[in-house]
Amino acid sequence: MKRIQIFIISFVFLLNSKAKITTKEDLKNEKEKFSYVLGANIGRQFKDFDKEDIDMDILFQGLKAAQEGKKPIFSLQEMQKISMSYSKKLQEKSVKKMKTQIVQNKKEGEAFLLENKKKQGVKTTASGLQYTILRQGTGQKPGPTDRVKVHYRGTLLNGDVFDSSYGRGKPVVFPANRVIKGWTEALQLMPV
Repeated sequence: MKRIQIFIISFVFLLNSKAKITTKEDLKNEKEKFSYVLGANIGRQFKDFDKEDIDMDILFQGLKAAQEGKKPIFSLQEMQKISMSYSKKLQEKSVKKMKTQIVQNKKEGEAFLLENKKKQGVKTTASGLQYTILRQGTGQKPGPTDRVKVHYRGTLLNGDVFDSSYGRGKPVVFPANRVIKGWTEALQLMPV
């Protein structure tokens, strides 16, 4: 109970704060640093909500009332019912948004593949895998159960890197058939 009160007090402090905190140096003492950390941790719980999903002013009023020990305007049962009902609506909204994004991603992916196959040096396999040979190896090609050592960079269609062995500074080793199908297929086309 005491821990929750500390979170609420810290959150109220941050919402009421007039000072603009932009760097660590703006925080003058341990209490302010601790308050900022607690606020950042609590705020992470809200980052996935759209701005229209939560009224921050009313949220603040609820936090302040609880911190001051005032009786909530809703009973515990009412709060649970409201929370469950609204959470269900938010989940439905999220699923709808995700389905729309899936359709959009598929269209963009198909358009990318259509354009990409026109580029010089791009080869397309029967499965639809597209690849380009940057530097031809002369060694043996790995089989599906062979262990391979690779350096790779995974990017989204917009070029954003989502994973990179280069970023970690060392190649990765794994059996060729323990990754997604496209990798397994591509690795078996690449001589060492």
